[in-house]
Amino acid sequence: MYIYLIVTNIVKEIRMAKFSFYDEVLERLKKLPDKNGIIRFPHVFYKLCSSLQITKENAWLILMDMESRDMIEIVRNNGIRMNLKY
Repeated sequence: MYIYLIVTNIVKEIRMAKFSFYDEVLERLKKLPDKNGIIRFPHVFYKLCSSLQITKENAWLILMDMESRDMIEIVRNNGIRMNLKY
């Protein structure tokens, strides 16, 4: 029982850390210029790759994961649109 509680707490902390990471990414994306509510991919990739020290491929994986959580919408061949509830 005690081990179960420890594992449960660790899982909760990991989930919280993951969401705080996404919150940080959203804050960085909110500062970028948009056109009709769409932030162009070059701006997105430049900001994420330079500020997080990651590759474009890793940035793309982060964006796809954020889209699956309804935090952003990926507008194909254009950019991203921020979800209003975040």
